[in-house]
Amino acid sequence: MKDNKKGTGKKLCYADYLEMSQPEEWWEIIDGIPYSPNPTPPVIHQKVLGGLMVQIGEYLRGRKEEMLFTIDVRMPEKGQTDMETTNVVQPDIAVVCDPRKIDEKGCMGSPDWIIEIVSLATIKRDKMEKFQLYERMGVLEYWIVYPREQFLEVYRLGEKYKYSLFGIFTVEDCVSTSIFDDIAIKLNKVFQPENRGTATSKRQ
Repeated sequence: MKDNKKGTGKKLCYADYLEMSQPEEWWEIIDGIPYSPNPTPPVIHQKVLGGLMVQIGEYLRGRKEEMLFTIDVRMPEKGQTDMETTNVVQPDIAVVCDPRKIDEKGCMGSPDWIIEIVSLATIKRDKMEKFQLYERMGVLEYWIVYPREQFLEVYRLGEKYKYSLFGIFTVEDCVSTSIFDDIAIKLNKVFQPENRGTATSKRQ
C-alpha cells in the first residue's frame, strides 16, 4: 500500500501544479504535498466507474447538479486565491450541486459528494490524506469503493463537521445519499459478477 508521494521540501500550490502537469499525467497536491501521477487504472476500476457514472448520470439528467469525473478540483484553504490553492485533487467522481463552482479548469471549491475507487497505489491516499481533506473542506458525503472486494463505505459529514461511517454496502444493496434521498444506486450493476466477494452488508 505504498503511495507515490513526492518529497520536495516546500509546499506547492495550484500555480506550481500548472507548471509541472502534463496532459498525460494526473498529479495531485494535498496540503501542499505533491503526489506523482497514478498508474493507469485496471479494467475492474473502469468497469466500476462506468457502472456508477451511468446510474448517477441518469438520475441527474435534466437537473442543475452536475457529475464530473477525473477533473481538477481545487479546494483552497481560507484566504487562499485560486492560484495559491494548496489542494488540487482528481476524484474518480465528484457531484457538484452549485454550478457556479464549475469553470473551464474544473471545479473551484468543495463538491457535495465525492466517490473514490481504491487501488493498491491509492488506498492510503484515499483513506487518509483525502479522507481528512474532504472532511475538513466540508464534502457532505464521501464514498470509498473497493472494486475487488466488492463493497463500498459511505461516510457522511455530521456533528462538528466530522465524518461518521453511515454503512458498508455490498452487491445486493441499493444505496441512496444524504444529498439525494430518492436516488437508488444498484450495486449489482456496479460490481462485476465474476469478481464478487463474500462481504456482507452492514448499516450503522
